[in-house]
Amino acid sequence: MSQFKVSCRLPAMLSTLFHSKGINFDNLLQAINYDQQVNFRDEFFLSVDEYFQFWRVLESVSENPLIGLEIGMEIKPETFDPVFLAALASNSYQDALSRFARYKQLLYPANIEIIQKNKEVLIYHQWPIQYGIEPTILADAEMAFVLRLGRLGTQKKVQPVRIELTRDALPAGYRNKVGCKVKLKAKNNVLVIDEETYQKPFLTANQGLLDLLDDPLIKKLDIQSGQVSISQQVKQVLVNIITGQKPSLERVAGELAMSPRSLQRKLKEEGNTFNNLLIDVRKELASYYMKHKKLQKSEVAYLLGFDSVNSFYRAYQKW
Repeated sequence: MSQFKVSCRLPAMLSTLFHSKGINFDNLLQAINYDQQVNFRDEFFLSVDEYFQFWRVLESVSENPLIGLEIGMEIKPETFDPVFLAALASNSYQDALSRFARYKQLLYPANIEIIQKNKEVLIYHQWPIQYGIEPTILADAEMAFVLRLGRLGTQKKVQPVRIELTRDALPAGYRNKVGCKVKLKAKNNVLVIDEETYQKPFLTANQGLLDLLDDPLIKKLDIQSGQVSISQQVKQVLVNIITGQKPSLERVAGELAMSPRSLQRKLKEEGNTFNNLLIDVRKELASYYMKHKKLQKSEVAYLLGFDSVNSFYRAYQKW
């Protein structure tokens, strides 16, 4: 289920950065058995498995346990992809993160969720659970890049309030590098900044550049979403959000930027219903978890949002 093709438009800036750290980008690709010719001027594609393996190989060959943070903090704006340039040209940090979260779907199927709570802004970067655990240094690089984006835009250092990590240990120098408290054994990897920082204007704001970048990026999103039916889009959303809860029609409709009534109508036009799609997704994921992940029925019941193991078992027998 992890054969989604990840659009890696980052090789030019990553290869340059890796070279400065004595790491050969081509060797990393060879280590994951990626044997296609790469033109660093163009995008190329990896499956999610290959993409994760790429970062795990980097972690294994690098002698620097902080390399993920350094990659995110040192990427130069002149090497940015249009997705990142559009974020940098936004009016504020808030606008930049919103635009980044939206357009990042063009790169790979991870979700950025931003929650404002008690004058704090929690920034979650989550991969759908079926892809497995995100490599440690990839999580570091992603959080560091969010801080880098803020620093480039505001022209000031962005000081996080804290970072929450699912891992249970840190390498030496990690806390000094991020400059904030770090909570370990958290439920999710979360970057937390204060509300004032979140609302700061960007000195790099450029409406002319946005006018050039937004339209083609929006069209690409439209094309990407138009290539699949509403039913398939609903199933993808369900896969992304189903963990530990029974997703509601309202939640899925919100993710697809439409009303619940409109979603029901569109599904009916395709001869489908929300409940049928939910059953299909649960059935497919249950089979995947038990066959490939070797999970117990109690674990699968929780992951698929069933109230109890018994209710999952009854549903599974019907499937």
